[in-house]
Amino acid sequence: MKSSIKTLLSTLILSISAIAPASAMDAIGKVTDIAGSVMVERAGQDTTQELQIDDPIFLNDTILTDDGDYAELEFIDETTIAVSDAGGRFSIDEYVYDPEKPENNKARFNALRSSFKYVSGLVAKDNNNVEIGLDFGSIGIRGTTIMRSMRDDECWIYLKDGQIRVKINAGFVTLNPNDGTRLSDIGVAPLPAKPW
Repeated sequence: MKSSIKTLLSTLILSISAIAPASAMDAIGKVTDIAGSVMVERAGQDTTQELQIDDPIFLNDTILTDDGDYAELEFIDETTIAVSDAGGRFSIDEYVYDPEKPENNKARFNALRSSFKYVSGLVAKDNNNVEIGLDFGSIGIRGTTIMRSMRDDECWIYLKDGQIRVKINAGFVTLNPNDGTRLSDIGVAPLPAKPW
């Protein structure tokens, strides 16, 4: 009798502990297009794995691209992000999407050496709680389509629609539709916005 109670308690404890982390591992998006050998680093794993179309994307994933690589990610709020370029690291550091409480929605990404195209979904629709960290600064986002590339060790940013604020330690610039700017160093202010 004691051993069956002990077994039941052990099973119950294992079941409860298995339930707890499941919500942290819910997919927040998936791969919708891919070219080359795009890899992903997953939190808590020592190895990388190659991504395929329809593979899930999770919080704290880092997408790794090399020359000729390309991956398009679609998140559950309909945000899409396409990443590419040699030496690119695109990480998903924070992501909250709750259609019942849109005031709590937020996302934070980091793009190191990655070229990317970002198209806002519902997370950025009604607030300014989306940010993309860059090699030299960051972009605050609200309802936008942004393109970023690295050229000659400079970060080039183009805004198709919406509005963004590009900021670094040395200053900031606000971009409106069809404006572009360039960043060369964290200690140098972004170039003034101008139509591209």
